[in-house]
Amino acid sequence: TLGQELSSVKSYIYIQNLRYGERYELHVAIPQELLACQTIKFSLQPIVENAVRHGLNENGTLLLRVQPDYTAQKVRILVQDDGEGMRRETLEKLSTNGHNGKGIGLRYVVSILKSYYGGKAQMHISSAEHEGTTVTIELPLEGRLLQDDKSADRG
Repeated sequence: TLGQELSSVKSYIYIQNLRYGERYELHVAIPQELLACQTIKFSLQPIVENAVRHGLNENGTLLLRVQPDYTAQKVRILVQDDGEGMRRETLEKLSTNGHNGKGIGLRYVVSILKSYYGGKAQMHISSAEHEGTTVTIELPLEGRLLQDDKSADRG
């Protein structure tokens, strides 16, 4: 569920703060009714990890926000950091390939979203130097996110 994903993200930030001192803040804005929604396991943690490792570097704040769009039958999950942001070239590589050739985190998320949701899920990355980065995942609300089944790929 989104609630379980949130718990994993909170644990990750907690561990990073234990390792490096209280460098990172996590702010969460998720409507209570969406915490029980089903989603894919470990779909947020790689994005948060990238934000910490590449966006925040030494310290900073992360915002994890979930916005339902009941009219469009979608939910938007945003992970925002207040770090240095990315150069245009880096952003273009990520937007084109889903990765910059180094890690596998974003490739995993893009791959699992395509595999599970087909073309109904999307991931967008926006960033500007000195203005932070936002990763937005859009998932369909049509049943899959709202179902209470326990298939192998879901939490």
